[in-house]
Amino acid sequence: MKECKITLEPGAKKKFFYLSPNAELLYLIAAVSTNKTIIKNLKLNPDVEMISLDQNEWIEAEWNGCQNVKDDFSTVRMNYVRLIKVSKLNNQKYDDSLVSVHFGWMIGEHLRFKNHKKNKMTVKLLEINEEQYDFSDLFQDNKTAEDILKELDDSVIN
Repeated sequence: MKECKITLEPGAKKKFFYLSPNAELLYLIAAVSTNKTIIKNLKLNPDVEMISLDQNEWIEAEWNGCQNVKDDFSTVRMNYVRLIKVSKLNNQKYDDSLVSVHFGWMIGEHLRFKNHKKNKMTVKLLEINEEQYDFSDLFQDNKTAEDILKELDDSVIN
């Protein structure tokens, strides 16, 4: 799996990431959007989770696959990702940090899993020997969003 760490440089504006619970919803939003309206349409959908990244925070992201949907006009590239957001408290590195976990489908262009800098945001691919969080410890049984939603549906039916 590809993993990366996302940080903001000093003076950078808050950055937002948008996660859809499934690829179908994300495709439907993208299909009715342009490059200029996609963020607005993602924000307006109540099923889309918005994760912010600010100074004194970082995100470790894990790529878990993709789905590309091509229609007559364009191709929508979507990635299934798991995110660990870390907010430093009291200026400590790991002690007293607030950690939250998120997972879902993201438009491929909104986060590229390669080393780069854009708009004062740095994305760095993580190597195995680098200090990082263990995704398997923080995400229950490495279940996908679809697995968890199916379990919830099954428990409501039974």
